[in-house]
Amino acid sequence: MNIFVTDNSPIQSAINLDDKRIKHMPKEYIECLTAYIHSVTNNWVVPFPLWGDIDRNEPLFLYNHPVTKWVRKDRANTWWLYIHLLETFKEYEYRFDDVNPVKRYLPSITPFMIETDSKPKSFQNSSLYKQLPVIEAYRATMINKWTVTDKVQPVKFTKRGKPDWFK
Repeated sequence: MNIFVTDNSPIQSAINLDDKRIKHMPKEYIECLTAYIHSVTNNWVVPFPLWGDIDRNEPLFLYNHPVTKWVRKDRANTWWLYIHLLETFKEYEYRFDDVNPVKRYLPSITPFMIETDSKPKSFQNSSLYKQLPVIEAYRATMINKWTVTDKVQPVKFTKRGKPDWFK
């Protein structure tokens, strides 16, 4: 579970994602938002698992993850992630001229999202670089993934240039 917060703006943070994460991350975002909805309604509005290993069959695995706890902690956090999710869907459609298959779950979560002008006071740092400020940490994490750990090479940003901080 993660939210790659590479910018304070949920829009720019989505644009900064590479193609692999534009395809994949909406699943995790929907899972996080579904855990938030469960905390408010005691109802799982999206079936589990959306993907993944046996641990993901148990929704409480997701519910107790530090990133999911961050989402539930404050309405501003929930709203930021919701906007970021919408922007990842827009990016998917822009880059691939298609609709991300998990977008079908959007009608299940949208009624529970409460708009706010508040901004997150902080972000959960689940990056590889916990000693750095969070945005810098996630940028460094993304660079590490793009240059060291990802098996999909070269890293692609279809119809987009690489983020200016990716040297």
